[in-house]
This record gives sequence, C-alpha cells and structure tokens, in this order.
Amino acid sequence: MKRFLKKIGWFCLGMIILSHVPDFFVNYGWGHDTWVAKYSYCHSNELKPKMLMFGSSRIYRQVSPEVLATELGYNKGEVINTACNACFPPQSFHLLKQTLNSSLADSLDYILLELGMPTGVSQKNINHHRETYYRTLANFVWYMNYLKETKGVASKAFVLQTLRQSYVQVRRALGVFDFKPKLESLWDRDDEHLMGKANDGFYPIWEHNNYNISQGIDNAGLEKQRSDFLKNPGLLDERRVANEVEYDVSGAYSQVLFQEVNRINQLCVEKGIVLVCLIGPRLSQSNLKIILPTASELVNNNVLMVDMHSSQKYPQFYEERTSFDLGHFNEEVASNFSENIAKELKAIGVNK
Repeated sequence: MKRFLKKIGWFCLGMIILSHVPDFFVNYGWGHDTWVAKYSYCHSNELKPKMLMFGSSRIYRQVSPEVLATELGYNKGEVINTACNACFPPQSFHLLKQTLNSSLADSLDYILLELGMPTGVSQKNINHHRETYYRTLANFVWYMNYLKETKGVASKAFVLQTLRQSYVQVRRALGVFDFKPKLESLWDRDDEHLMGKANDGFYPIWEHNNYNISQGIDNAGLEKQRSDFLKNPGLLDERRVANEVEYDVSGAYSQVLFQEVNRINQLCVEKGIVLVCLIGPRLSQSNLKIILPTASELVNNNVLMVDMHSSQKYPQFYEERTSFDLGHFNEEVASNFSENIAKELKAIGVNK
C-alpha cells in the first residue's frame, strides 16, 4: 500500500512539474488575452514606445495615449496603453517587471502604473488560466505577506482555498498543459480590435460594447455592469463622499505594497526609466485608507505620483451622467480624464 501511495505521489509531482514546462517557452503574459494582443501588436509592428501604462480597466478603458501624446509632445505610437481588464497587483506588477526585461523597455522614457489594491482569485475566473499564469512562487509569497499585513485569519484561509482550487482546476487531467492559450501566445493573434480604433491600446468600454454588438458576441457582461449601476446609482454618491474626505496619510501604510512598488521603481531607475504611479478616482473608503498613506510614503522615497482621486478637485468624475457603471466613465468625460492626467504629469516634470 505504501509503495502504491508513493507511486501516486511521484506521479502527481511529475504532472505538476510537467505542467509548468511550457511556461518557459511562451510569452510571460500568456494567460491574459488582452495582454497577448497588445504585446503581439507592438512587436509585429516594431513599435518603439516612449511611455507604457500598466493597470486595470480604469486605465485600459479610460486613458487615451493620443491625448497624452499630444499634451506631452510625443508622436503617434510613442505612448501605448498596455493596461488590461481586471489587472490588479500582483498581476500588473508581474507584467511590468517582465516587460522591463523585454525589448519593449529599450526605448522607454516613462511607465505609468496604476496604484491599485492587490487582489486574490476572482470567483468569476477561478477556472480560467488568467488566474494562474502570473502566480509564481515569488508572487504567491508576496501576496500572502500582504494578507498577513492587512487581513484576518478567515480571509487568509479563504484566499488559500481559492488559490488551491484555481490551480487544481486549471491544471487538472489532460488540460494540465493549457496548450491552446499558451500556443496562441507564441504568434500574432486575430485580436487587433483590443488595441482600439487608434491602435494605441486604448479600448473604451463603449467601443467594446459596440464591437460586441456588431460581431454578434454575447454582451451580457457589459449590459449587466450597466444595469446594476442604474439600479443603485447611490453607490457612486457614497464613493464621492469617501473621496472628498481628508485622510490622515501619516498613519499606518502597507509596507508590503510600498516595498514592492519601491523595488519596481529601483528596477526602472536601473533601466533609465521614470516610474509614475497613478491614484485613480472612485476608490472605496477602505481602499483609500491603505492607498493614500502608502502613496505618501512612496512620494517621500522619490516615487512620482499623480493623484486623481479627489471628488472636490474633480467633481466631474463622480457624476451619474458621466458614468457607464460604478467603476468606469462614459465617452463624455474620458477625454477630460486623460487631459487632466496629462496636466498633472506635466506639473511633475513629465514631458518628451
């Protein structure tokens, strides 16, 4: 019996090791379709970007490289939005750090990074390779340290369970290699629409909505986001109030988040690249209590920061008429958002 169990153990270990072998031969962002599309487009068109952006859909859907390039004096194609939907730390950090070691970094002057909250596995994507491709041992340890710093025992146990479930589900049985998405990441894919109409990576949510309709693609997800917001627009007012309060930024900050962003900044400095962090609008009160003190500590350590969260300074970002849903703007105000980011960038010395 012992010999049988030992063989089973060795077999399982062998399968786990084999499941990671293809990781060494594919794009470091292979699990995120949007990233692969953007990476492929930049390489196939031999782009030499001067500025890249990393973060979630708050950047991907709302920051126009065309506006930033015009305001900062860059040419078309020199500012690229490489942010992706649902891409928060440690995923966004993983993509940024790996990009620093790629040819995309050779021409860079600046990186704009959304200072977002670290996230675990989403229940929506728990069985999808998007939730596992970036979960290296180092990223796993970093996230556990973050949980240790900010969450209780119950939260830690839940996250560990979802991580285990996601890992096993994605790599189970014959699907263990995730062949199809990994192989597709080896060559250019027919996802050029994800670069947006201007082919600069800016793909507004309303443009995505129209594309799905034109292609007959199921649009239920975006429609639900919109309908949920319209059912309870009062949530936006709660965010407005939370973002007009003056928070004590001298209090406790996330040392784990601070240390990682500071490390990324040092990596950028070594490459001759300037890192700029961005605090976006519509953050929840609980997130603000972590993000703002951490941002203050980063600024004290010479990390450049653009802060767009204040509902007093930017009331237009907290109006129902300018919203697609709770987290995203509509077409009316997105251009204004980009213009104000460009203004803040110039104020801290960012230009060609």
